[in-house]
Amino acid sequence: MTDHKTATREQWLAARLELLEAEKEFTRQRDELTRRRMAMPWERVEKSYQFELSRQQWLKANAHFLAREKRAAGLG
Repeated sequence: MTDHKTATREQWLAARLELLEAEKEFTRQRDELTRRRMAMPWERVEKSYQFELSRQQWLKANAHFLAREKRAAGLG
C-alpha cells in the first residue's frame, strides 16, 4: 500500500494549483505539436497498393466504412 502524504487544505490547494498550471502547459505543448504534425507536407505515394482480404474481411471492413459515412451524414 502507498504511503500518501497528508496536508492542510491550503497546502493541498497550492499543490493543486501548481499541478493545474503544469497540466495547462502540457495541453498547450500537445496542441502545438498537433498543429505542427497537421501542417507537415504529405508525401506523394507513387506505388500502387492492393490489400489482400478474404471476402469476409472485406465485407466487415466495407460495413464499417459504410456505417461511418452514414453517421457522418447524420443518418445513423
